Amino acid sequence: MAEIELDTTRFIKRLDLADSRVREAVWEAMNDNRLDLEKQAKKLVAKKEGHLEDSSVSTLPQWRAGRNEIESRVGFNESYAAKVHETMKPAIATPQMEPGETTRARPPTEFGNAGGKYLERPLFGKAKKYTKHIAHRVRRMLG
Repeated sequence: MAEIELDTTRFIKRLDLADSRVREAVWEAMNDNRLDLEKQAKKLVAKKEGHLEDSSVSTLPQWRAGRNEIESRVGFNESYAAKVHETMKPAIATPQMEPGETTRARPPTEFGNAGGKYLERPLFGKAKKYTKHIAHRVRRMLG
């Protein structure tokens, strides 16, 4: 599975995680972020027959035992997912891997054209937004 990690550990450690309302708000925000990242990545993934796009998977947020860390995973399960992610350039021909006609025909997103780095581009592009979403949920929960 192709995976990318966004580390919000320093931000999360500043929260009062002993408060169950804070933990609940963080979990809900992480779940929203997970669903959004999966949606954005599916718009960017290379497409020929749709097998890669249809192989997207994500896990519900989980608190790491004994640590104030929460984790959720988004990825794609086709055997070639990591190769496409790392070697295909976004909808332009390269010596490494050229996106096919169907991939090139996909409409561009705020993160560019479909093709490689389909997880990395939206994750890093929205990292601040995802962190702010967690903070917003916590503020809203605490009133």
